[in-house]
Amino acid sequence: MAAQPGLLGLPSRGQEERVTSADQGEALLRDLGNAAQTLALYPMDHPRARVALDRIEQSLAAALGGRAELAILFLDNRVVIDGTPLPGGENVARGLARALRARGKERVVVRRGATGIEAQEFIAAISSQQMPESWNGTEHIRLESLRAGVLAADPSSYGKAYGDGDEGFLSAEVGALQSLWQGVAVDGQLQVSLLKDVVHALSMTVTENFGAIIPLAPLKSHDEYTFTHILNVGILAMGLAEGLGLPSRTISDVGVAALLHDVGKSQVPLEILNKPGKLTDGEFTIVKRHPVDGARLLLRTPGAPELAVSVAYEHHVRYDGGGYPALPPGWKTSLASGITQIVDFYDALRTHRPYRRGMPRQRIVSIMREESGRHFNAELLKVFFETVIPREGSEVSELA
Repeated sequence: MAAQPGLLGLPSRGQEERVTSADQGEALLRDLGNAAQTLALYPMDHPRARVALDRIEQSLAAALGGRAELAILFLDNRVVIDGTPLPGGENVARGLARALRARGKERVVVRRGATGIEAQEFIAAISSQQMPESWNGTEHIRLESLRAGVLAADPSSYGKAYGDGDEGFLSAEVGALQSLWQGVAVDGQLQVSLLKDVVHALSMTVTENFGAIIPLAPLKSHDEYTFTHILNVGILAMGLAEGLGLPSRTISDVGVAALLHDVGKSQVPLEILNKPGKLTDGEFTIVKRHPVDGARLLLRTPGAPELAVSVAYEHHVRYDGGGYPALPPGWKTSLASGITQIVDFYDALRTHRPYRRGMPRQRIVSIMREESGRHFNAELLKVFFETVIPREGSEVSELA
């Protein structure tokens, strides 16, 4: 099925703008890498070192432009600049990547206000064997690892499961989502660049290892269920968007929105969310507020994508107009909301919980087929069954 990015309610950045941004980011990356390699060989006052450091100030200004920040992610052998993979990036700044990896870091965030002096301090520090482990950068040039804002130290863990057997889940991404949720729900701040990095890692998973990362084993705590379920929804949503033939940029937009679809549940008491039994009418009324609460949270959050607001608000609205919240007659939900609704429903039924077992896939598919055209968009559901379900790993029942 052909789909237009406009159906998703978000204007996409122009190709020319993306190319310019990537080129400027690549230039900064190359100059940082050259400086790191040079300082590994020469002292700070050597002429070659001074030339390498002086080039960085010009690159900083060009790369940032009018943006608040620029994020560079070193992920295995890939380099991602503001969510856009850089072809051959691992060869552009090999020295910088090596220096960061040795210190358990894989993300550099350059913020508005960064100066050439800061860049020199940054390069000198990461090139030094005496850099303290607690050093995380300068005021405007920060080092991060991908786990919970100060995220996971081992880049090899990003995009992979940890734990024994089927009880493992994507540890780095879970930590990142916990940080993202806390920022939105408590501080009203969304770490947009971090969210893009998580989505990029998940998009790699969708392409390379789709079936292996969906956790099916019993989850021991509310936090494990909440954030692992959100990751599953993000992965499955991007898988369905890919199956629909949507362009890569739109697939990423869908992934971002899917990861934020349940952010309103941060306002629901844990004793209700994790109750081992049927909810009372009053408790269910509280739970049903989470789409509205989520949309309001995101509307108040600087940097939150418009599409994420729509998906948070609409993901429990049925294709036939039922569900919640009640919408005016004729309201058209977004394509991304329809995608998220399908994968959210599927993963909620398939996942083991502390108080119940997940359903076998065959039973879930049967239930969803019965609701085709009513609860779910029939065309989207058909593509889900044809392109996503076959890519999954073992059945829930096989792990019971």
